[in-house]
Amino acid sequence: MLPYLGIAVAVWVVANFQSAFRLTTRRMRSVREPAPVAELPSALATQADPKWGFGDVVIVAILVTFSALRFNVGTDYPIYLQFFRQIDPASDWAAQIAASPQEAGYTVLSLSIASLSDSPFAIFWATSFLTVVPIYAVLRRQSTDLPFALVLYILFAFFLGPFNTIRQGIAVSLLFWANSWYGRSKIVFAILSALAVLFHVSALVALALMLISKNWRPRLAPVLVSVAVMIALGTAALALPALLDVLSTLNSRYETYADDLGQAGGVGVFLLLAMRLALLVVAFRLPFPEGTVRWLAFVCVGTAFLALGTQSVVVARMDQYFGIFLLLLLPNQLSATKNPVPAKLALIVLGAAHLILYVTNYAGLLPYETYLGVR
Repeated sequence: MLPYLGIAVAVWVVANFQSAFRLTTRRMRSVREPAPVAELPSALATQADPKWGFGDVVIVAILVTFSALRFNVGTDYPIYLQFFRQIDPASDWAAQIAASPQEAGYTVLSLSIASLSDSPFAIFWATSFLTVVPIYAVLRRQSTDLPFALVLYILFAFFLGPFNTIRQGIAVSLLFWANSWYGRSKIVFAILSALAVLFHVSALVALALMLISKNWRPRLAPVLVSVAVMIALGTAALALPALLDVLSTLNSRYETYADDLGQAGGVGVFLLLAMRLALLVVAFRLPFPEGTVRWLAFVCVGTAFLALGTQSVVVARMDQYFGIFLLLLLPNQLSATKNPVPAKLALIVLGAAHLILYVTNYAGLLPYETYLGVR
């Protein structure tokens, strides 16, 4: 358990040091080139340095290395390790892609890495990079409180999720990055979205729902009612034959999910849903700076998947695409309040409790071991 708490502390310390250094640098520049007094506070608080600094590299290096060095951490780890050992970059790539049990994007990535390195663990460096760097880039650009966003990234287990669901973790990361480009470049948005779908076909469903809900302005009462209805009717909805038909059309391999669709999410999903509803109640009471309403809408969509996930653990995984926007929503909302400290402390305590329960009960994360033989 200590390595996971330690990584959160290490990232928080480096991020705060970097933020303090940048704030000091901006203040020194403002003395040399004074800005209007009315504009100075907001400029110092929200201006993002376009260039990555040493602190950015250190934070990414900590997160990627912690993820990449793991050995047999995550219930699906042996599956991906065996798959990487079985592929042969010297053989026909097209035939291997066609026969692969994994999506084309992940198979191509595995073949590419295997052609560059003989190490059986090289694939985990590549997947760790793809699950960490795009998310960090978005948080760095769009969050007004990067240190707090990074702490939530770890405590709310968005960093740990890809330790198990690697392909979907990459798709979540790429789609999260794509959304940051939506208002800047539709071409980049389309490319990143397409790449996400190539790594996990569920990203196609998430993308469609994001485009549909991006202008939705949710209200708390209807969201709570919808959650209650989805819990009550979830079993019936998930039993529809049409749902399995859609899954098998997207990928014939998903026909094997038929049994899992009827597997209830258990106590863990109910606890996660209760935590999410508490966070939504808080979010609806906070200010809404520019852009945060769209993130709130995405989080509400994810909460709907959690409600259905109480009846099907497979459906609950779709929340990963939407719940991750909490990392932008809550820090940016709290930055717009006069005294965010009490709320931030409460969220850290809640997040720490969530992390402890998550690590000790799910996804095979204990003990944390590395392939270097270090625990």
